[in-house]
Parts: sequence; structure tokens; C-alpha cells
Amino acid sequence: MIKFSISLVCLLISLGLGAQVTFILESIPDYTPPEDNIYVAGDFNGWNPGDPAFMLDKNSMDQWEITLEGFTNGTSIQ
Repeated sequence: MIKFSISLVCLLISLGLGAQVTFILESIPDYTPPEDNIYVAGDFNGWNPGDPAFMLDKNSMDQWEITLEGFTNGTSIQ
């Protein structure tokens, strides 16, 4: 019974995992106002350039970054 439970848990965890992609902007134009927000848009969010769910955050190296998750392995994004 314990082996079955462990196997079931592993299966459920693996089903929830998918591919992810991280975008990191190494630089932005100098004229970008410091208070501006930066977003990513693509076919994954209906090409909405102001979708708050796809706003980048500053990472520890002061670069803009976002990680998108939940893609099926091998999915092509635009």
C-alpha cells in the first residue's frame, strides 16, 4: 500500500509539471522611465501587452525577468 501511495503521489506531481521559459532583459533603452512597468506578450496571453499576469519583475541582478510556466514540453510559443 505504501508503494502504491508513493507512486500515485509521484504521478500526480509529474502530471502537474510542465515546461517553463524564463525571459531576462539584459538591458532596456536609456530613455525608459524608471517607474514604467514592462510586460511580455505573445500567443500565450492573446498578445495582450498590458496583461498584469505577464508583468516582469526586477531580479537580484537588477534585470527585468519573468518565468512562464505550464507549457507542455515541446510547445512552441510566439
